[in-house]
Amino acid sequence: MKFLFVGALLLTAGTLFLMWIGEQIDQHGIGNGISLIITVNILARLPSAVYDMRSRIQSADSPQNAILKVVLLLALFVAIVVAIVYVTRGERRIPVQQQKHVRGPKIYGGQKHYLPLRVNTAGVLPIIFASVLLQFPQTIALWAQGQFETGS
Repeated sequence: MKFLFVGALLLTAGTLFLMWIGEQIDQHGIGNGISLIITVNILARLPSAVYDMRSRIQSADSPQNAILKVVLLLALFVAIVVAIVYVTRGERRIPVQQQKHVRGPKIYGGQKHYLPLRVNTAGVLPIIFASVLLQFPQTIALWAQGQFETGS
C-alpha cells in the first residue's frame, strides 16, 4: 500500500514538473510548451522503433512480405497525418453582412465579410487523447494477463 501512495505521489509531482516546464517554454516564446514536450517524447522513441522494425524485417520468414507490411504501415501513417492536418486546419466560413451607412455623399459598409470558425478548436489534443484511449484496452489486457498467470 505504501508503494502505491509513493508511486502516485511521484507521478503527480512529475506531471506537475512537466506542466511547469511547458509553461516556461510558452512564456519564453520557444513554442507551444506541452506540444513541444510531447513531440520530443515521440521523436526520442523513433530510433528504437526504426531499429525494431528493421530487426523484425531481417528475422522474418518472408522478407518481401515484411517489407510490404512496412510500406502499407507507412502509407497508413501518411494518410492519417494528412487527415489530421485536414481536420485541424479546416474552418467553416460564416458570411456576415454589415449594414450600409450613408454619411453625406458617401456610402460605407455593405461588404461581405466572413466569420471563420475552426472545425477543431482544440488543436491536436483530441488526437493525443484518442491515441491514449486506444491504448487503454491493451493496457488492461496486459494487466489481466499478468493477474491470471500461474506460477508453475
